Amino acid sequence: MIDRAVRAWKGLKRGRGTGEKPRRHCSDRRRVAGVAASIAFDSPAGAPAQWGYGDTEIAFKYRFVNEDENGLRPMVGVFPTVEVPTGDQSLGLGAGHVGVFLPVWLQKSLGDGWLTYGGGGYWINNDASVGDKN
Repeated sequence: MIDRAVRAWKGLKRGRGTGEKPRRHCSDRRRVAGVAASIAFDSPAGAPAQWGYGDTEIAFKYRFVNEDENGLRPMVGVFPTVEVPTGDQSLGLGAGHVGVFLPVWLQKSLGDGWLTYGGGGYWINNDASVGDKN
């Protein structure tokens, strides 16, 4: 989630971004699968703004370590995500190539309704035409 917020903020600073992503998912206690569609916009300097369908995100979350509520062990899971290039790259509404994100997430309940979580991962984002790197 933090990664998405950072990417959205960077996009807004460049005059681009994505709107709310309608999500469809199915889940049980250990696994969640979902698809997110986005409405993207681009407002380049000196050119008209465009908006339309952006890239589609397909994700699968799997929790492989359950939290020990009375101890120190946090919940641990992975959340691999594939961004499918469904947005129009020529209008600035999509990346124009497949991107893959491979994160690991940790979460720990602290009692009295408090919760802490965080994680990080690796982007596989190669597009030689614009110089994107992993």
